Amino acid sequence: MVLQGLRIPVIVAVFVVSLGLALLGQQVLYGKHVTSPMIQELEAYDGVVSVEVLSTGGKSEVWISIDQGVNLLQVYPEWEQLALARLGDDFGGIRIVDRRDEQLSEAYYQLHFGIAEAVMTGRFRELNEEAAQIAADWGLDRYRIDIDATRVYVQLERGEAYLVEIVPRVFWQNHQAERGTALW
Repeated sequence: MVLQGLRIPVIVAVFVVSLGLALLGQQVLYGKHVTSPMIQELEAYDGVVSVEVLSTGGKSEVWISIDQGVNLLQVYPEWEQLALARLGDDFGGIRIVDRRDEQLSEAYYQLHFGIAEAVMTGRFRELNEEAAQIAADWGLDRYRIDIDATRVYVQLERGEAYLVEIVPRVFWQNHQAERGTALW
């Protein structure tokens, strides 16, 4: 097809190829200047095995695979700030990759009721007692529950298997703030 001496199919083909190359170049530059440096910084932390950035729903989720015994109370907020600083509005959260087995999943299932109750009531001492009992009942080698102003960090270990769950306290904070009571 020719319109006033212009070959439309050639023009469309050149436009499509140019657009594709521009988008590919943008992805390469984004990876080189944003995600790759962030991955290197996160992998420098003790206990971090690997880091992967996955795009889901227009957001970039940071998947961090860790070893047993990482002090999440200390490092998770640092990881989150680092990812947020690098990814900005594209940041879709951090996902921790663990090595859970069915027994740890069942132990966590029993524990999650106590976690929800503690988040709602602020009775974290009772949660720790319940976690100790569940750990003994399920033959866990180690359990750890840490709490900060925004999250409950749960780590359960049995042999080479370990489970990590990070439970937000946002609902509890919003609920308490609506009632006008102080935050713990």
